[in-house]
Amino acid sequence: MNFLLILFLLLSYNSQASLLTTFGLGAKNQALVNSGSSVFLDVYSQSYNPALLSLVTKREFAASMQGGFTFFESINQVLTDTTTLGGTSNVISNVSTKTPDTFSFSVSYAQPINQKFSFGLFLNSPVEKILGIDTQDSFLPQYSMYLSDTQRFSGGANLSYKLNDDLFLGIGGQLYLVTAATTRFRLPAGGNSTSRLRMDVRPGFAPIIGVTKVFDKIKASVIYWGKQDYNVLLENNTTLSLIAPTDLIFTVNSSVAFDPETFILSSSYQDDKNIFSLSAHIERWSQFSGSSARLNFTTFSGTFAQTQPSLQFKDVISLRAGFEHKYLNWALRFGYGFLPTPVPDQNGDSNYVDADKHALGIGASLFKGLLDIAMQAHYLTPKQIVKTSSQSIGYPGYKIGGLVLSYGLTWSTEL
Repeated sequence: MNFLLILFLLLSYNSQASLLTTFGLGAKNQALVNSGSSVFLDVYSQSYNPALLSLVTKREFAASMQGGFTFFESINQVLTDTTTLGGTSNVISNVSTKTPDTFSFSVSYAQPINQKFSFGLFLNSPVEKILGIDTQDSFLPQYSMYLSDTQRFSGGANLSYKLNDDLFLGIGGQLYLVTAATTRFRLPAGGNSTSRLRMDVRPGFAPIIGVTKVFDKIKASVIYWGKQDYNVLLENNTTLSLIAPTDLIFTVNSSVAFDPETFILSSSYQDDKNIFSLSAHIERWSQFSGSSARLNFTTFSGTFAQTQPSLQFKDVISLRAGFEHKYLNWALRFGYGFLPTPVPDQNGDSNYVDADKHALGIGASLFKGLLDIAMQAHYLTPKQIVKTSSQSIGYPGYKIGGLVLSYGLTWSTEL
């Protein structure tokens, strides 16, 4: 029982994309759909491109509250269990497509150190929980790319260097967690059992590097984001003494949260009243193998491995554009992004449900720029999945589609 509880706790924190990459960190970035990586919007810009810290002239601070909720196409009357997966019979039933609503709080700070260097920090935390407790089922259809996707605690630090008045370099990174645990149990037939647990939670580091070049009113940036692989490893060694001592060894490994290695090409035009921004995000999802836990176990009769559906994610390029217009003491923002899915066709045994998305953002600055508000919507383009095998989970097929809505509120000030 203890082993099952530990397995549940360690393997159940799930998200495939962070708040920064899913909706945007801060209301301004959220409204522009993450297209403004070459223009300094506020201190949250350092999270996208640390080179933009060179444009900070005073100490600045911002705090945000952001959340999201989903409306996905229902999946009804499909095959959900079979004898080939250990079920007692083939089962036809409905699959819930509901995902948890999310709500996060973040802060960001930046200041110039001298005429050449600037420094910044940011921190994001879910309000309800530090970790979302839910892993993707290996076979059942689920919108896994949105399972508690912003429920992730993260933070980072950045440093920029101004090579000259029109060329900036920035470096930094984001911290994330890598978890490993070892459990050992001895269960004799008629005596007291013994148990031992050892768990390590280590920080991982994903680098961020940015270079920005200024051409009068035009800025161009090249940015690199290192991947974040929230890997969880659990090893269990149980000795059962029913007739004779028998070792039962489990090893479970999972990438339960993942942000891909990303290259960003971004440009912007900015004058006294308007900002136009464009960016292309080259996302290397081929390094991700899914969030399902992979189980291996060894008994007296040999070594066995859990059968997993074959799943090969693909690299994608997402395109984004944004516009801001200032009038007197307020500003209005719009953004659009085409976000192709990295998930391959799901006509086989796997059911990692996702589709290409159109992202629309809108936002405004109020009270002389002290308060920013934003809304963003992701529309999943409808897609029909057809299962050719009557023994595949999800047979005979289902329709993918839905809407994801998010909102944001940011307060900014100079210190």
